[in-house]
Amino acid sequence: ATIMLIRASGPVDLGTMRIGELEWAILGDEGLGRFALNAAAIALVVGIGAFFSADRFATTAPRTAGFLAASGAFAPLVILVVVYLRHVPFETRPAIGMSALIMAAIFAATTERLISRRPDDDMAPAPALYAAGAVLALSFACAVGLATRFIPISLSLGAAGIIWVGLYRPVRLLSWLAVVLAGLACAAIVFGPPFTPEELGTRPILNGLIL
Repeated sequence: ATIMLIRASGPVDLGTMRIGELEWAILGDEGLGRFALNAAAIALVVGIGAFFSADRFATTAPRTAGFLAASGAFAPLVILVVVYLRHVPFETRPAIGMSALIMAAIFAATTERLISRRPDDDMAPAPALYAAGAVLALSFACAVGLATRFIPISLSLGAAGIIWVGLYRPVRLLSWLAVVLAGLACAAIVFGPPFTPEELGTRPILNGLIL
């Protein structure tokens, strides 16, 4: 909600941002860069605070750790999605895709850390939720870093990845999360841009429709 309330300018071309004597190129003007920094700061506070809290309770209170893990895994990812949708919705943006890849790697590391806290508890929700967050971040990275046609594929692979996590961490929430992703994949196909004759081509198998 805070990210949605922060004022930001519309999408523009490559510009510069300055803080004191520092200056660097950004995707957008100064207002967009400041908006992205504010969003990143909020995501870091929530993400880091939730992880350390989940790590603290992982051994003695796994259910509480699961609630904290849900905040730490999904709030930063949702913030990144909001930043993407407010400025460059449904466009290919490799920079945002790289940010999502870094987030996926961080979530994977936190998953390993929380697994080590309760190595024999397959039902512990905290590592399962961080693993699901890593899968979702990876899917989002593919969706925004590649062409628009890959969005349904990325969502479908995300649903399959969450089911794969659920095989090793049978937490009930993961199955519903996979269902939601599958529904979003269907919506992306239905409401996505239609295929052009050039994309379909004349070959019976190797054409755009097979994706």
